[in-house]
Amino acid sequence: MKTTKRTSNRDKALNTAEHLFLTKGFLLTSMDEIVAESK
Repeated sequence: MKTTKRTSNRDKALNTAEHLFLTKGFLLTSMDEIVAESK
């Protein structure tokens, strides 16, 4: 039986936050942007 690992919503949000922090900077990234981008 093949098992696949699903990406959880938490992991998606963390990956999105990491990308936004690295591209825009920590101070210029809001939680609203992280939530909108991770959906």
